[in-house]
Amino acid sequence: MNTFDKLVNILNYLSERSRNGASIKEMSQSLHIPASSLHRMLNNFFKYGFVRQELLNKRYFIGLGFLKYADIALESIHLDTISYPYMEKLHKLTGETIIVAMLNGEKIICADIYGQRNRNIAVSRGEVFPFYSTASGKVILAFIPGNTRSKFVGNIDFKSYTNNTIAAKNALEKQLQEIREKGYSLNLSEYNIGINAMAAPIFTYPDRITASIGVVGIAERLTIEKMIHNSTDFVDAARRISKELHGEFLPDRYKI
Repeated sequence: MNTFDKLVNILNYLSERSRNGASIKEMSQSLHIPASSLHRMLNNFFKYGFVRQELLNKRYFIGLGFLKYADIALESIHLDTISYPYMEKLHKLTGETIIVAMLNGEKIICADIYGQRNRNIAVSRGEVFPFYSTASGKVILAFIPGNTRSKFVGNIDFKSYTNNTIAAKNALEKQLQEIREKGYSLNLSEYNIGINAMAAPIFTYPDRITASIGVVGIAERLTIEKMIHNSTDFVDAARRISKELHGEFLPDRYKI
């Protein structure tokens, strides 16, 4: 494995552990990189802000240095410009935090946030969302082409974040089929206890799943009834954004 591969593996490892970070020892054992070499690489990342280290526990996390590149990537496909007025409208409708997430390789990344109002909802740009326990992840996974989707599902380690987290492949596949038919997905405290979410898919030309637009909020306020009631507005927003990106809104195929 060359040095570049090692550097990428370090970043991927930290991105998958965005909440708890990782120690030198954990990374060394998992990535099979000597601790001394790992320390030099992390120091270089730290120099440019690509990683940060907590002072108390010495654990490493992805840094803010990547945000400027995330902005450039978003600007290149104009998703941020196109989605902004819809995010603003949906925030006014729901009073909740609106999120646009993007498919980036084999990961779901939080690309944009509008109207974040509650510190208990600790969502940040660049955060990696699991495919199987978040509304954004599930709705994007549902519309990834069959063979690729099967590969992604097969690679999932069904970790339980809460008692509501999907725990098996069959249960996930069943829910993905329902999502394709409804055109949106729900997260009922599956990733964080007491936090609900809903998301609808966004497509680019001709019919490639690219992103999702959704809402996240405290479960007591963002109830399942409220999410279902507002689902038409989110599906319509996703459909309109897809049209502006010259993509076909695939859920409409299931309604023919």
